[in-house]
Amino acid sequence: MIAVVHASVANPAGNFERRYRMCGVLTGPAHRRPGAFYMAVTNTTDNAAARAERHGALFAALRKLLRPYENELSIKTDKPGNCYMETRSASLNGRRLFFAAAKVKKNYVSFYLTPLYMFPDLLHLISPGLRKLMQGQSCFNLTVADQECLNELAQLTHAGFQKLKSEALL
Repeated sequence: MIAVVHASVANPAGNFERRYRMCGVLTGPAHRRPGAFYMAVTNTTDNAAARAERHGALFAALRKLLRPYENELSIKTDKPGNCYMETRSASLNGRRLFFAAAKVKKNYVSFYLTPLYMFPDLLHLISPGLRKLMQGQSCFNLTVADQECLNELAQLTHAGFQKLKSEALL
């Protein structure tokens, strides 16, 4: 294993210098200086690849949740890692209403469901487990494809779609 070691060491003038060293293993008191702070950074490409694979599977599952609404909504963006759906017709302000989106980010996959913001009475349908994943009023940040959460998101998406339909906003 190759590690990049960063050390902050006080020089004779009292200022801190940053020093980097490539090494195989850096352990033991012979390599350490008094008053120095050492931090090793390891290679994380395996973790990044596994995370990207997990996020890809999670995005595919979220994209599958939105597929039943493609016929009645407009797809603004449908790229790998980014799906954005909106109403076909203009709403009160003359623009289309954003309905839902799924987007892969660095550490999680976000699922946005705007009807939760528009109709606060839908919030009582959210379980405490799913509420922990909620960021703001209409966004969920997911890291793993938990089938229970996905089923609940499917129910919320359906309820939000039906609410928009009943309010004649589609």
